[in-house]
Amino acid sequence: MWGAGHLVRRFGGSPFRRSARRTHPQFLLLTCTLMGLVQRLALLALMGLSNAMFEDQVDKIDWCTQHIGKVTHSIFHSTGPHRLALVATEQSVLAGVDLRHGTIIWRQVLRADEKISGFQQHGKVLLSLGIAPGRLFIRLWSTQGSLVWDAQLLGSAEESIPAPTAAFVGSSIVVAWKSTVVAFHGTTGAQLWALELGGEASDVAISAMLAPSEAEIIVYGSSSTAKGGVSLFSSKISADKGERLEFGSLGEVSKNLTSPLIATSDKKFIAGVDTHASKLLLHRVGTKSFHSIPLTAHQLGEAPAMLSMSLPSVVALRSADGGSALLKIVTGPNVEVLKKVEGSVPHSLAQASTKDGGAVLAVVTVSGDRDALVLETAQVQGDGTVDEWKGEDRLPWSMSLQGWAAGVWLNSYTRKDGTLGHRLLVSAEDHSLRLLQAAKEAGKSSWVREEALASVQQAEFVSLPSLAVDGEKMEVPSFAFALPAVIAGIQKRLSAASSASTTGPPPKYADAYGTRQVVLTRTGGSKVFGLHSSDGSVIWSYFVPPLAASDVPPALHSLHVSGHGAQPQAFLLAQGASSWSVLVLHPFNGKLLSQTITPGTILHATRLPYQLRNGLSPLLIVSTDLKVHMYPSTSETNGLMLEHYSNLYFHVLKPAEAALRGYSIVREADAFVAVERWAMIFPEDGAQVNLAHFPFDAAVHSPVRVLGDRSVLYKYVNRNAVAVGVAIPEQESEEPSIQVMLVDGASGRVLHSVKHSSCEGPINMLLGENWLLYEYWSKNLMQHQISISEFYTNSTVSDDLLSLVLSGPIDYTQRANMFDSFSPATSDLYALSQSYAFGTSVAAMGLSHTAMGITPKNILVATSAGQLAVFDKRLLDPRRPHVANPQKMTQADREEGLVPYMPSLGGINPLTVLSHRHAIKQPRMIVCAPTMLESTSLVFVIGLDLFLSRVAPAKEFDRLNEDFNFVALVGATVFLVVATVGSGWFANRKDLARQWR
Repeated sequence: MWGAGHLVRRFGGSPFRRSARRTHPQFLLLTCTLMGLVQRLALLALMGLSNAMFEDQVDKIDWCTQHIGKVTHSIFHSTGPHRLALVATEQSVLAGVDLRHGTIIWRQVLRADEKISGFQQHGKVLLSLGIAPGRLFIRLWSTQGSLVWDAQLLGSAEESIPAPTAAFVGSSIVVAWKSTVVAFHGTTGAQLWALELGGEASDVAISAMLAPSEAEIIVYGSSSTAKGGVSLFSSKISADKGERLEFGSLGEVSKNLTSPLIATSDKKFIAGVDTHASKLLLHRVGTKSFHSIPLTAHQLGEAPAMLSMSLPSVVALRSADGGSALLKIVTGPNVEVLKKVEGSVPHSLAQASTKDGGAVLAVVTVSGDRDALVLETAQVQGDGTVDEWKGEDRLPWSMSLQGWAAGVWLNSYTRKDGTLGHRLLVSAEDHSLRLLQAAKEAGKSSWVREEALASVQQAEFVSLPSLAVDGEKMEVPSFAFALPAVIAGIQKRLSAASSASTTGPPPKYADAYGTRQVVLTRTGGSKVFGLHSSDGSVIWSYFVPPLAASDVPPALHSLHVSGHGAQPQAFLLAQGASSWSVLVLHPFNGKLLSQTITPGTILHATRLPYQLRNGLSPLLIVSTDLKVHMYPSTSETNGLMLEHYSNLYFHVLKPAEAALRGYSIVREADAFVAVERWAMIFPEDGAQVNLAHFPFDAAVHSPVRVLGDRSVLYKYVNRNAVAVGVAIPEQESEEPSIQVMLVDGASGRVLHSVKHSSCEGPINMLLGENWLLYEYWSKNLMQHQISISEFYTNSTVSDDLLSLVLSGPIDYTQRANMFDSFSPATSDLYALSQSYAFGTSVAAMGLSHTAMGITPKNILVATSAGQLAVFDKRLLDPRRPHVANPQKMTQADREEGLVPYMPSLGGINPLTVLSHRHAIKQPRMIVCAPTMLESTSLVFVIGLDLFLSRVAPAKEFDRLNEDFNFVALVGATVFLVVATVGSGWFANRKDLARQWR
């Protein structure tokens, strides 16, 4: 009661405490209770208001960005108001990109294992040829992106060299692949006829096809001779029935053609290159032989190859040193050099067709200062006449920011003054796609698409700094930091104009809940991005240039974030042709802080779990010669390594060797080297091997599991454990199977192993703190299966829950309490396993992580259809009781929260789909990161598209929802305060009147 009386006095109650307590104890108790409630509600309201003022948290907790990937083919097309670039990409995507803004008008995502090798337009339709293992897909599309029809041809799983070719002949489409020629109806896609040119020979390869008229087709290819040489042939085929009308040999070459045969656009010549003899093979259509023209006299370099450019009586060659040449075919037949560019100068060739059957040639080179592209053009008439080369237009470009222009496509048009204008669609080495517009004064870049984000290989989260004015300093968030925003939020809610939310880029500083973070992404385009977690916008990007002058951009090996608080740093490892580099980047602005280059090849790299005096954790890098490198290489890091090297182990999966090898660190003289300790060899006959790890920085809240009867199970928590999944394909005498193992990464012990017969991969695995989840295809049951195994130690200690609580926390700094991978008790575990049927295929799985690990876990499943579904871990509990009726469950199982067992997880409930209306194409990986709220974690899905959202497995128990009724709360609080003050005043008057009686 004294505490309640104190609250009454703080909030303006009666000063006559003794009299009030004596005469109105029940009323005072009620008043104090109400005031305590008011105090708690006010605190909750303050927390809720601090949540409401962050604009990015109101109906903007997720985002999805669409990508198409690195462009390999492009066609310019105009339809109605749209000016489109119809593109095909390495990621098996066909798309229409608006030339005005660079936005995606339409997009079609094909099979992930399909490689688009042919792409051509005929009127209002598009034809795409896609090669997948053992088959060729032929698809006809409208220019608006809708599929008209598709067909497929079966063949061997070997790579197709040369690539398939196709031609529009009358109302049909003729496709030649390997030794087969097939005709399809242009409207329905029905197969009209098929002709096999190989006969008994299996090495016939069709390389080019020509349709001189609608009545006949001529195909050109090569086949082996009895003497071991290669014979070139031509075959004339009727277009309506597919009958062979004529077949003849055109001559022999020394070896197989390594570059395709090219037909000139005027249909007069077929050209090829005998690379080994450095000769140009030239065939005039209608004759019976090839002419060999030596190229050494033209000094075109060694090992020339044909470029896929179809021009009127002009061919293009590329030499082994990177040089290019344009050759005009003249009488004789012979050739003369139109244009030659040395390989020492970065350059690209492009062409654009004209309405009169001619073409516009373009040569794009880099300027001397390497900060611009130089465009030279020449017009080729329909009869093969070549005009003079014109202009040297400069277009904006930077070799250091995006590398060289790997692919260039030319779009020429007629300006109002009658002159010829040009625009270039450029795919750079960093996978970016941009439109460059040539102009009389100065060229400009119209738009840029960062398509390297379609090939993200790794993602790391870094919390933004607390202050927007200083991105290099970090401060601990406090209420003083949130107070101005709270006041601003209150003013916004009380303002009548607050309904209209403002738009703009998200703030580049942290919020009170830690949901604003920088997502560092390592891509396949030698580029690193810093994305804002609020909307996916690019904060910064950094392209890693070649490590040597003659190299291509390096492959990015790994990305590591080190340090907390003051100055975190991002360590990026890049592997070049003969050397590797460590680049230190600032995670908030992408500034390069330092770079070191070391000869050799990286075998393994990781961040050590030890900190230096500056708060950073050093890197351990092992090269293929098993030498150990430390970064930074200082006396402090060497001393740290000397202290802990005997406890360091790592493992490397080597797909080429079909082996998993484990290593330890030993000291030799004054250096450290890696020594192989164990190895696991897998079948070499096509077995697919996958690994899964539990994040080393993920929190584990409790080492035990409390059961419903108050007993406990001791979790088997092994930070060195790695899950290994092996999918063995079907053999002649054996059915397919998968095997899943839990292996200790330090000792190499197999802790747990299970084999599923008549099952196929791919295997998608997820390793938790003491459990392993994996998905596969059951061939016998014809359904997808999800299996889970939970691991516990075989402890004989009869501790109950009360004794565990009274004993206090375990001191893991003592060596006796540390986990020892070489202890005999390490492999002493037992597993609880269960399997469930699942309604769809799984592309990736993830696990929610929170700061302390207290919140229950959610299993995140990305389906092949592009949905992100959330499942409660309890649905996949192997201890789910087998009862026919939930009413028959024991009281202990109910208190534990177990769910009755069902053999199937059923379909995906739409209420559990986190991606709602978004379809995430080709998902590959799910990355989760904690926030400052224990209830919430960030979920990042990586695929062709990128998707980020939040998940709260136990709801947001530590914050109020955005739709909380703050008006009612404030009104109730004001009413209670007024009622309390008023009732106290009336009580004092009544008490005073009674005293005067």
